[in-house]
Amino acid sequence: MKRNWYITITVVVFIASLLAQAPAATLYGWFKPKAPAPVELLGVQGTLNEGRAAGLSVDHRPISGNLHWTLQAWRLLLGQLAFHVEGSGDTALEGRVAVPLIGGYNVDDLRSSMSVKTLLTAIGQPFLPMDGQASLQLKTLRLRSDKLKLVDGHVDVHELAWTLSQDPIVLGDFTAIITTENDTILVKLQPLSGALELNGTAKLSPDQSYDAQIQLRAKPNAPPLLNSLLSSIGPADPQGWYHIHQQGKLR
Repeated sequence: MKRNWYITITVVVFIASLLAQAPAATLYGWFKPKAPAPVELLGVQGTLNEGRAAGLSVDHRPISGNLHWTLQAWRLLLGQLAFHVEGSGDTALEGRVAVPLIGGYNVDDLRSSMSVKTLLTAIGQPFLPMDGQASLQLKTLRLRSDKLKLVDGHVDVHELAWTLSQDPIVLGDFTAIITTENDTILVKLQPLSGALELNGTAKLSPDQSYDAQIQLRAKPNAPPLLNSLLSSIGPADPQGWYHIHQQGKLR
């Protein structure tokens, strides 16, 4: 039994050594999906063991540049092609990305900072007139068959501003706590500071349908422009809250 284990390790190490020196661009060309994929690398260079990419796009929208990776060869024993990834530029990131033999993607211990514009682009809402700075910490993310299956982490947004006015309206700082329960991804929105009170929840079901409910109201010392902006949502309830309810399905 021990002999068979040694043989298995030797074979895996041999295969890993061959793969590690293979040109990354060639391998990526061979194995990337023929149909348009939600996440794609641009300008791949180097080897599988260590290489770089000029950028990363989500749904054909560039969100990051200057990516660098190193292969974690030992994780081949776990049935995963895994890398430590770092990115610099407008979007900074660091974390671990793995491609299991069963398919999909695993992302672990990811830390990233970016503009709110870039974050909105990544989630498919590039035209929302908002800006600010966002920091992302994901303990775990699992993607299977281009569908989100599990997410655990949080997103903090600082100096969020509505830009569709002559002078941007600064709304404040907020956090979104993301968890997964019974295969349903849950998001809880909370205010940290600023002129806008905001609370809400959203859930993403296994079939990728979502339901989001958010309530907002201006604090007493908020600028008048904020009250005008909120009134465009519709009438407020007796406590002064404006309500937003959205449903749909991710592509």
